[in-house]
Amino acid sequence: MFLEQSRKNTESFILNTSSGKDRNESGLSFWKAKQQRMIKDIRKIKWSMFNAEDARILHQRMQSHVTAFHLFLTALNAQTQARTQRTTNQAAVTARNINDKVDKTLEVSLRTEKTLCEMVDQIKIIMGLDLPRNLGYAWE
Repeated sequence: MFLEQSRKNTESFILNTSSGKDRNESGLSFWKAKQQRMIKDIRKIKWSMFNAEDARILHQRMQSHVTAFHLFLTALNAQTQARTQRTTNQAAVTARNINDKVDKTLEVSLRTEKTLCEMVDQIKIIMGLDLPRNLGYAWE
């Protein structure tokens, strides 16, 4: 690429040097172009050097943000897990309470039924309706 560029510049320099006046002007324009190209190349080098430093700084800054984001996600997951555990524990306690209430209700119902049966037996005795409990059938 450098060889091609220098050939082009040399050819344009040689082609534009037909007279003394033209030779001076074309020589000045050649050097001006050369100087501008050199300034442009220096700017590119500076930009690439500063660009590498900026990229390193940006990478460090982004790394700290990524680390903070990971910490935030870890904390959020821990909080969600704790909340889920609390909800599960509350649901288990509620289920246990409901089960206890059902057991108590069943116990009360059985006691009530027993008491009712005892009352019926007492009423039958009082009224003289002491009938046999079974009549001798196989299904009884």
